[in-house]
Amino acid sequence: MVITDGQGCTAQSADVYVDCVTGIHDVDTEELVNLNLYPNPNKGTFKVTANLTSSQPVQIRIFTTLGQLVYNRQVAPLSNKIEEEISVNNLAIGFYILQIEAANKSYSTKMIIE
Repeated sequence: MVITDGQGCTAQSADVYVDCVTGIHDVDTEELVNLNLYPNPNKGTFKVTANLTSSQPVQIRIFTTLGQLVYNRQVAPLSNKIEEEISVNNLAIGFYILQIEAANKSYSTKMIIE
């Protein structure tokens, strides 16, 4: 692409290639099995469920796409499961990253608030 400014100067832009990220997949599910977030998209209230291989406390965090932490809560699993209803109605419409940390391993998925 050639760009020309108001004084007639021109510049040529470099080629830019963008890969679209459509999700983040669990690579290692040794400690966390069947992470679910629903509904997704949501209006700020949703449920997180997961089966665990241990009963250690789990950290649930939500980050903006810029990496700002906007939600942080520790949850104690019951019978190696978590079923947590989360309400973040104060967050703006947009994309977020939900992160679950269990046994020093982190699992993430995207979340949309509309």
